[in-house]
Amino acid sequence: MNCLEFRRQLLADPHRPSPDAAGHRAECPGCAEFAARIAEMERELDAAARVPVPDGLADRILLSHRLGRPARRTWLALAASLVLAVGIAFLAPSLVGSDDLARAAIAHVLDDEDHEFATAKPTDLALRTRVLGRLGIALPGSLGQVRYEGACPFSGGTAYHLVVDTAYGKATLLLMPGNPLASRMVTSTRGLSAVAAPAGQGSIAVIASSRSAANNIERLLLRQAL
Repeated sequence: MNCLEFRRQLLADPHRPSPDAAGHRAECPGCAEFAARIAEMERELDAAARVPVPDGLADRILLSHRLGRPARRTWLALAASLVLAVGIAFLAPSLVGSDDLARAAIAHVLDDEDHEFATAKPTDLALRTRVLGRLGIALPGSLGQVRYEGACPFSGGTAYHLVVDTAYGKATLLLMPGNPLASRMVTSTRGLSAVAAPAGQGSIAVIASSRSAANNIERLLLRQAL
């Protein structure tokens, strides 16, 4: 089992990991950390669902019923408010903060990329094909020579990480089929520029030495939409 398969299985059912998933977690520190974050999120959601009933609520419901106002509406309103609050908290990281994602992509390149090179596993072309398919893009031959590729933990999920020698200089691509974005964002920090953009069932991030390079590589990728 690879990291992407582990994380997909964990997100699908965090309470009953398979023996393969348990074995992968024991051997992969990155996925063990991801599993710990998912477990913490599950605990927070469970706590949110256990909202204490306000004092006197039962008496107010009975009084409303006697006065002819259906108590069911009160319960439905409370339930809807709870579901909405939990839903916003759960979805907010995926639907907002695209600038944060772009900045996180730059930090990932500067702080984690060398470590990934040192611990690289054999290239999984089948995994690359599945990721590209979910994003609805292809890697054009004109993109350049791929120097490194592999799955890695990123932004609370998994990214397929490629380093490419392009006509615009060295660039890093982070392909994230499980991390949708609401809108495109470009940012620059720490001497690099990044574009984060929606793609298919997720998003992509392009990190390069300049905004023009990142924009050109993004256009090259998205022109190859399947």
